[in-house]
Amino acid sequence: AEAGALRARDLTQQLLTFAKGGTPVKRTASLIDIVRESAAFAVHGSTSRCIFDLAEDTWHAEVDSGQISQVVRNLTLNADQSMPHGGTITISTRNIQLAGGTLPLPSGLYVEVAVSDRGSGISPQHLDHIFDPYFTTKHKGSGLGLATSFSIIKKHNGHITVEARGGGGTTFR
Repeated sequence: AEAGALRARDLTQQLLTFAKGGTPVKRTASLIDIVRESAAFAVHGSTSRCIFDLAEDTWHAEVDSGQISQVVRNLTLNADQSMPHGGTITISTRNIQLAGGTLPLPSGLYVEVAVSDRGSGISPQHLDHIFDPYFTTKHKGSGLGLATSFSIIKKHNGHITVEARGGGGTTFR
């Protein structure tokens, strides 16, 4: 019952964030702390485990901690669900300086968070749709996790990408 209530709470939060636009209330925060806590919560009780490769010098950032936590949980849960028999989820952070034209972002200083799994991967025909609202390939999925994550990252003046590897495995950055 508790797990069902928590799932309902998370789904309600995602619907509210997606429907209302969820303008972030930003404060300076440690992304390392957010990533560790959110990912650990997402895999609690699962057969998957997280390996963290968090750069010690990862910059603090102006973020809405609750929203960024939701993104990390969504990506970690997707990674976990892509490995039904369990596996390893690698989560890393690093500071980067983008030059113009590298991504659809202005030049500047950014923190990259990457979530990688060794699951079944994402088939090429689905890649163009994974951030669409209500698109899902899961029987029990709502199709809101990645759409909400995309929206949150965009509202934080960031960008999210996906790399699906041929033999399986996916990395979201």
